[in-house]
Amino acid sequence: MPAAAQPAERLSCLALARIDRIANRARALLEVNRPLVNEFIAGRPELAGGLVDAGTVSFPRLARGDVEVFSNLARARQTAVVPGSFFEAPQHFRIGFGCSTEILRGGLERLGAALDELKGESCSC
Repeated sequence: MPAAAQPAERLSCLALARIDRIANRARALLEVNRPLVNEFIAGRPELAGGLVDAGTVSFPRLARGDVEVFSNLARARQTAVVPGSFFEAPQHFRIGFGCSTEILRGGLERLGAALDELKGESCSC
């Protein structure tokens, strides 16, 4: 008969005892991070949709190019997105932004570089 993991149960009790503090921290973090993500998406003509009013993830559509190629370019820069093919939306990708603002800023910078490289690869100049 399986037994519940006692350390996990203990950690959940500790978290629930501090839920207000945890929720307030998360809310404050997202109030800073959400506008950064929206600003990034709005400033990239190769992205459509994905602006967020709530939540911890964005799901923009790549208007031009291949999401798998873009995902690989991002990963080569130590930044990950989740390709939309996992969600039956192959032209989309998921960006999570529940991390520290410093990590998010660096990740968005690297995503911008990956988008620039993707644009260069699709150019027939």
